[in-house]
Amino acid sequence: MQDVRSQLQRQRDDIVARLRDFQAGAPDTGTGLEGDDAVRDLGDHVQHHTRREMGFMTRQRLVSRLQRLQAALERIERGVYGVCVECGDAIAPKRLRAIPEAETCVSCQERMERQSRAAA
Repeated sequence: MQDVRSQLQRQRDDIVARLRDFQAGAPDTGTGLEGDDAVRDLGDHVQHHTRREMGFMTRQRLVSRLQRLQAALERIERGVYGVCVECGDAIAPKRLRAIPEAETCVSCQERMERQSRAAA
């Protein structure tokens, strides 16, 4: 279990570092009109906002993964890592090797995805 904990902690630390890098490189006020870098035409404006949106989506994905990794570390501490949060059955070791932060077994994950698609 210590190996899994170390792997999760490394992944968590990597994501935290990436988020810090995003933060350090993002002094953008959102206008696209900063000093000499002012948007000069519509194409530049669209490109600027496209990059900005992609940055937001990337940050959101990183934050979401960070939360899942932290939840997995907390499950290790509580002694329930590898137990499906939906049905209480064991999560297959193969699934945990592929997705160490998984909190559901394959059956429950598939059921939740079907329900999600049906609701949409």
